[in-house]
Amino acid sequence: QVTPILQESMPKPAKNICFTQFSLGSKTPKLGPIKVTDNPRGLALNLRVEFESDVNIEMQVGPGKLGVRDLLFSGQLVVRMEPLLDEVPVVGGVLVYFLDPPKLDFDLTGAANVADIPGLRGTIHRVIDQQIANFLVLPNQISVPLGTEEQGVDLS
Repeated sequence: QVTPILQESMPKPAKNICFTQFSLGSKTPKLGPIKVTDNPRGLALNLRVEFESDVNIEMQVGPGKLGVRDLLFSGQLVVRMEPLLDEVPVVGGVLVYFLDPPKLDFDLTGAANVADIPGLRGTIHRVIDQQIANFLVLPNQISVPLGTEEQGVDLS
């Protein structure tokens, strides 16, 4: 029952959008090889992520439907856990980022199929790739503090 919650949080013009299909598929992500390295502050996991999903997500938007299926995502992910602590939670925080932009591909369905028009597909992919880079490709990263300032963790 996620749809009513999403609709309530949407701006008024988007309140009538609803999911007609929502499946993340049956295929699982592949992780590896995994390389663990240590440094003076903690540990780093370098791992290959490959997700070739048979996702099927479809939304009703006004009189039309649009969706996405067959998602492909791959890249080299770094997960840093630092600083190491002598007490729970054992690590002060987690940093997650990609060294290089990950590869992403998908198939749009329904009204979104117009994205297959030559030139438009490339533009849509560039915009999505740029947004991923803005959040997850170095120097950008996701930082999740787990410890406290009293444990020597920089919460900023």
